[in-house]
Amino acid sequence: MSVNATRDAATDLRTPVVVPTDYLELIRQLPLWPIESANIHRRALALANKLLERNAKSGKLSRGEAGYLAVLLELLGNYEKTKFPRRRVGDGEMLAHLIEAKDVTQAQVERDTGIAAPTISAVIAGRRRLTRDQIGKLSAYFHVAPTAFSFDT
Repeated sequence: MSVNATRDAATDLRTPVVVPTDYLELIRQLPLWPIESANIHRRALALANKLLERNAKSGKLSRGEAGYLAVLLELLGNYEKTKFPRRRVGDGEMLAHLIEAKDVTQAQVERDTGIAAPTISAVIAGRRRLTRDQIGKLSAYFHVAPTAFSFDT
């Protein structure tokens, strides 16, 4: 049995890749390379913010700018995950934060979600865990993903 294989330009490494000139200019300013120092992190943040602000004002970036920014944000995220790890937040602390951020009372949350105020208070105090049903109601109420809650106190 024989297989008839044809060369596809997309997988042929000898096919030149056309790179926008504005992308190359950004590469000259700050090469896309794993971020390894606080100084490079500051420079990368400044450049990312500049591109994000331009996008917010004009509503669009060029193809080269958008491609560069996408990779730069990935590199920033990788650096920040290792240098600035997030601490785990229990459900009580998360619930207290969401109530404060939405500027509502526990009684209002009770009225809007059907979860009893004493239950809300006990969760915030760390004396009680949220059920899956309560997590569903709270995530819908506060417009957050259910994963905002850790399922433990």
